[in-house]
Amino acid sequence: MCNFPDIPYDPYFGGLSNQSIPQGTYTYLKNNEIVDAHLVRLLDGIPDMEKLEKYIKKKIETYDGNDDNSLYDIFCLIQIWGGFRGITAFRCNKPFREKWENSIKEQYHLLVKTCMGITANKDAQLNICKNDIDTVLNAVQTIKDNVPGLGVSFITKHTRFWLQRNNEKNPLPIFDSIMANGLLNSSADITLLKQYWICMIEKAVSLNNEMSLLALERQLFNHFIDKKKSGNKKTTEIESKKEKTKQKMNNCFPFRRIKENDIAGIFHDELLIGYMIPIDNKTYKLFVCHKDGPTGYFCELRYCDDEKTDIMNNDSVKKIIEKYGGVKVWTHNQGSQRPSFKYRSFGNDKNAALCLMQKILEDVNAPQNVMEEIKKLIDECR
Repeated sequence: MCNFPDIPYDPYFGGLSNQSIPQGTYTYLKNNEIVDAHLVRLLDGIPDMEKLEKYIKKKIETYDGNDDNSLYDIFCLIQIWGGFRGITAFRCNKPFREKWENSIKEQYHLLVKTCMGITANKDAQLNICKNDIDTVLNAVQTIKDNVPGLGVSFITKHTRFWLQRNNEKNPLPIFDSIMANGLLNSSADITLLKQYWICMIEKAVSLNNEMSLLALERQLFNHFIDKKKSGNKKTTEIESKKEKTKQKMNNCFPFRRIKENDIAGIFHDELLIGYMIPIDNKTYKLFVCHKDGPTGYFCELRYCDDEKTDIMNNDSVKKIIEKYGGVKVWTHNQGSQRPSFKYRSFGNDKNAALCLMQKILEDVNAPQNVMEEIKKLIDECR
């Protein structure tokens, strides 16, 4: 049984006003050019969650059942709306559009068709028939079994949006880790989904004839989030530091391709390839350049507090460089000398510099598309 908290329940609760759009998934997709450019432009013009949700609902209301491009947009936008873990579905060794066409579109269309076929039943509690619960549950199980990277938490975000098309206030609610832990002291396991939905319907009916599932879900979600934040404030100093490190890593989106204007002192004709990469919970800029003279090709690592700042003479950089056989060299800057930790200069051996970069990228588990880019450059040298 679900353990509902003793809180004042408001049937007119909204809950999304002025919340910013989750930046984790959106920024990762934008920086790595994973989704279509028109979606990035669209999101750049949507300031908050409330407007994003309204846009998604409008797209769903006008969907005719056959527009594949519209279906693709809706899927991506709901994943972004759902938070940072929505990124899982986008990860693949090929362009996401190809993954969508080959392994998601057909299954998602079946889920959408199921939800669109369910209409509000005025004779049932909250207009939901128990048979409809089983129908949606079977559709959730099917897409979960056939689409890697989609779990119950995010699938029920999609079903909630699509069920709102015909039952605005009472779509079957989202079952994510926050709700599962708060009500059932469990993870979001599909074996508990039907029990959760029935408990939520019964609770809404028992509270007030005007209480909707949508209002109930949002109040409970906000309550459990606030409770979690309150609990975090009581953690030990060590736990607090771990949480800050985790948040920092969530906010620095590694493996972004960098350009010459991202690196101080590097010019357009010198940079071959470079990336933002994570090492030991810190972010670095790793790049291969070419300079005239004896230096030739070299691979350099710079620590960065943020995407705009380079720190070359840094203890953490020195330790990492020594691990890969790098050395400390002197560079000239406006007539004076300064120490700069670089990897060994490779002279005319472009391949050696790129191979060292490849080794480091392998060690930090770079995404497949990054490894393919560096391999292509190495192959061109041979």
